[in-house]
Amino acid sequence: MPQDEVDYAAEELIRKGFKPTILAVNKGERYSLAMRVEPPWEIHTRIFPDGTIESEVEVSRDYLQHLIGPRFNVIYEVYDLLRGLSNGRRVCVKPLNRCISDVIENIGIELRAPKVLIPWKPIAVIISPMVLMPIIGRFSVSHFLPLNNH
Repeated sequence: MPQDEVDYAAEELIRKGFKPTILAVNKGERYSLAMRVEPPWEIHTRIFPDGTIESEVEVSRDYLQHLIGPRFNVIYEVYDLLRGLSNGRRVCVKPLNRCISDVIENIGIELRAPKVLIPWKPIAVIISPMVLMPIIGRFSVSHFLPLNNH
């Protein structure tokens, strides 16, 4: 993607259903966007200031397994969404150190989700009070009441 079209590419992906991610390790990208696809999968796309776009399919951020994988690099899905956006677009495959100007065919593969998915939000709800109770217990109600100096 040409550098001067990075913002427009991000806007286009957001318009098509991607959302900015708040739980992501920053790798220098200007935009980190994710979109749910088929449960439990989501596409995570990073758009870098130089116009490079990296995408991977990964387990949704709703599950602990998101932290440890699996992840699969993808090209076609985001390429297809941005197909009409720019004439200066090329697809570069880093491990091969080669670039192409068009994707002719998309080979579909079926991903197998982990056998057990552990949602992290219920765990956070259960653990939060356990962590906060000792902290709250250090304060008595008298700390918060005004003193009566009569």
